[in-house]
Amino acid sequence: MKKIRYFPFGYRMAGGKIEIVPEEAELLHKIAAHYLEGCSLLRLADMADQSGTRYSENADGWNKNMIARILDDVRYLSLIHISEPTRLALI
Repeated sequence: MKKIRYFPFGYRMAGGKIEIVPEEAELLHKIAAHYLEGCSLLRLADMADQSGTRYSENADGWNKNMIARILDDVRYLSLIHISEPTRLALI
């Protein structure tokens, strides 16, 4: 049965509760850290591809739009531990 992603990348439902997916959260940390170091979205997508972690079951690989969606989504702030004022200063 195909999984339909209703939760943001890095989260899943297990036992009736939303939980963090450790391997996806680790990739989110790397994406955020490299982004803050100045990596381009394309380079971040290549890094995510090389990690072997899939964005979704039906995605063949990562692209810069997926990375941009993650970086623009405030729901990830709790996973990557960047405060909103700090993140807004980067935009």
